[in-house]
Amino acid sequence: MVVMVISSISEFFVNDKMRMQKKFHPKLKIFLCFFVVVSWQLPGKAYQLDWNDLWYFIEQNTRMWDRVIFTTTAQVFDPFVQSDTFSQHPSALTELGYEQTIYWEEGMVVVETRDHEGELLHFYYDSNGTIVDVNAQSKRNFLKMDILPHYLRFVVKHAEAWQKALQEVYIEGSEISLYRDPDLNIHYRIGELQSNHFALVDKQRFFLKAIHYPIQNGEKEHLIHIAFEKMTTYEKLEYPAQTDYFLDNRLFKRVLVQSFKRPEQLPWKQLHLKAGQLSETPFTTLEYDYTK
Repeated sequence: MVVMVISSISEFFVNDKMRMQKKFHPKLKIFLCFFVVVSWQLPGKAYQLDWNDLWYFIEQNTRMWDRVIFTTTAQVFDPFVQSDTFSQHPSALTELGYEQTIYWEEGMVVVETRDHEGELLHFYYDSNGTIVDVNAQSKRNFLKMDILPHYLRFVVKHAEAWQKALQEVYIEGSEISLYRDPDLNIHYRIGELQSNHFALVDKQRFFLKAIHYPIQNGEKEHLIHIAFEKMTTYEKLEYPAQTDYFLDNRLFKRVLVQSFKRPEQLPWKQLHLKAGQLSETPFTTLEYDYTK
């Protein structure tokens, strides 16, 4: 379609060169207006990037840390409270909130999840494929999907690692289209057009903007939406200071970055020792029910 438009415009200029020096031909104005309207109404068809094109821009705009430690606080809300002011004042479930310390460098990540009293709830250790995933308290169970900092999984150098991170949030394929959100902002959309599993990439700066995927609860399907907000520069890399999680468009969790630092080295020896000690303890991981 784009080629046809360019060809038509070129032909018009050749045949009516003198007249175009004075003003636009009325028919050309109508044609261009029609093209703009069609492009706006069909954002996924106006121009089609492929995955390699998009990855090139992501790669050019991606910065890497050597190593980082940061802490976060997770606030949990009741998504089923009915209120006209829910979005401004959601009902907090304070007892379900938690805090995390995250240690990261390429190929390795450790996440310690604790309650507000400092008691260990969950320990996740991934060092070049060696994984320890332990629920420390029988009263609370977490999955990898619950505790990992999702945006951090996309701070990678290689396209294969980026696509692996997509698969972790159940997004298969690399079909690229344009997506207009409720606020009329346009983003790049990654994922099959007919699927509810997709990710959004900022169209200007090419950072990850949001993730969408459905979950099943019995016979009912619910939509999870993860929004990366308040992009903040930490040591030359933009990272979301706030990550919001929605269940059927209702906020149920908000993760806030509390502190950030880049040490000369991470305490991998101590973390490896702790992972070994915890992995010897039997534990059971249950599917986390987001609808409770």
